[in-house]
Amino acid sequence: MTDQESRDILNSEPWIWFVGLATMDVIQRVENWPSPNDKVTSTWQEVAPGGPATNAALACSALGGKSRLGTGLGLGTVGATIFNTLETRDVTVDDWAPKEAMPSLSSIILTGDTGARAIVSSDATGMDLSPPEIPPDLANCAALLLDGHHPRIARWAAGMAHEKGVRVILDAGRWKPVMEVLLPLADDVVCSADFTVPGTTDRQSMMDEILRRGTRRVAVTDGAGPIAWRERGQNDGEITGGEIQVPTVTAVDTLAAGDVFHGAYVYAVAQLQLAFAPALELASEVAACKVQRLGQQEWLKALENYPM
Repeated sequence: MTDQESRDILNSEPWIWFVGLATMDVIQRVENWPSPNDKVTSTWQEVAPGGPATNAALACSALGGKSRLGTGLGLGTVGATIFNTLETRDVTVDDWAPKEAMPSLSSIILTGDTGARAIVSSDATGMDLSPPEIPPDLANCAALLLDGHHPRIARWAAGMAHEKGVRVILDAGRWKPVMEVLLPLADDVVCSADFTVPGTTDRQSMMDEILRRGTRRVAVTDGAGPIAWRERGQNDGEITGGEIQVPTVTAVDTLAAGDVFHGAYVYAVAQLQLAFAPALELASEVAACKVQRLGQQEWLKALENYPM
């Protein structure tokens, strides 16, 4: 099947749009954190595509969704490797980078005792992507997930989706200046515990501020802690909310757990048509499944066989 044929099929059925960062992750697992000037031998390693939007697209595709990723790759060895891997995983890729561009390389260390990770990456700072001359047809687009990287295309995609009535979901991992533009365009904002809106003093005031800016739904994840959520009624504007307890599991690898959560959440609301709280609950169960597996290949295999 040609690339054009795969895109024709994608555009004839409901699909989910992911716009944001793609990296090449070089991952090493060690028993203990290295000290300064120390050398340690890793017990496991993997090289795999990464980035919030990319991992979310992979998770959504593994669960059965039709994922389309807009990002920057370039035609070099790294970009081509990421492109080919994603296409093999049924993620349709739009590369908006100049041919000489190179995606970020992320160096990641996992610890054997807790599954915690440390990441060094240039993120999207090495690319200034512009919107494509021919935008995608959003007629059958069920939802858009943004991670806030590549600010110009993030603003463009959010504005176009909002105008077309496509549900806009924002992965709010860390505050970035572009969030000022994206928050009012987002229908759903799913934040990490590290996310803070400038001027707010605690989680409650931050959630209130996000709703005040126009978002209908906001949630805050906190690792193994409960998920806080609030939703504004479409007709009466009444605010409802609560907490969702996440499954208790032994974490082996927490890398990309939040990204998998977002991919599962988008799949739940766009494909399964779940309401806000049930979608968050399903996403937490999928993320719990992911953290019990070491490496991307293993969690993708688990999600492909996940009972929906």
